[in-house]
Amino acid sequence: AICRQLGEEIEANGWRDRWLQHVADEPTPLCSAEYRILCGIVRKLMPGIPIMDAIQDPKLVGSVDMWCPQVQEYERDREAYEAVRAQGDKIWCYTCCFPGGPWLNRLLDQELLRPVLIGWGVALYKLDGFLHWGLNWWQDDCRKVTSPPRPKGKPNANRLPPGDTHVIYPGAEGPLSSLRFEAHREGFEDHELLRRLQKENPRAAAAVLRKAIRGFGDYTRDLRRFRAARKALLESLSQPR
Repeated sequence: AICRQLGEEIEANGWRDRWLQHVADEPTPLCSAEYRILCGIVRKLMPGIPIMDAIQDPKLVGSVDMWCPQVQEYERDREAYEAVRAQGDKIWCYTCCFPGGPWLNRLLDQELLRPVLIGWGVALYKLDGFLHWGLNWWQDDCRKVTSPPRPKGKPNANRLPPGDTHVIYPGAEGPLSSLRFEAHREGFEDHELLRRLQKENPRAAAAVLRKAIRGFGDYTRDLRRFRAARKALLESLSQPR
């Protein structure tokens, strides 16, 4: 009944070309059969509406139209994800409380260059989009730079990494931005320029990308080198054609 009602609202408001339907967050192989059944129900009751989910199992072919693996999961199973993209599906990516270590993310205790380079990584692999998690899920302990210890007897206490829950802050007159959010925005402004260069001069775009990034876990940490790559990007776009 909910799917039918939602479908009617989508049609009544002319949202069909703007609507993406989420079914379940991060389905695992343990529940893959149930997830497939649920996707089938949604497709039957909401025909023509694309299904998009944060999903780490490339074997769920036919369940979703828009796949969204975490960046490290995409690289691990890149061949499988690209195979479904070749059949017409879309591939996005995202980060959340994972990955850590050397991987690109936008957590509070990571260098600000990492959220910038997420946009470069999306351009490197020519992915179709980036899913934001943790815009403003603010909690009382979010001011802490490190995660608090889990209190005894409270198994559901927040143990998320610092900054995972939010990239903006609550303000007296509305939400406040953050350095991480601004860095992330700059990276996706670069992404738009990189995609333009990839269309106009693929060889030059590949050379520019190599100066800064080779993968979501392999990128420059030298700010001067990154700025040189961004300068090369702007110079390449300014060349006469």
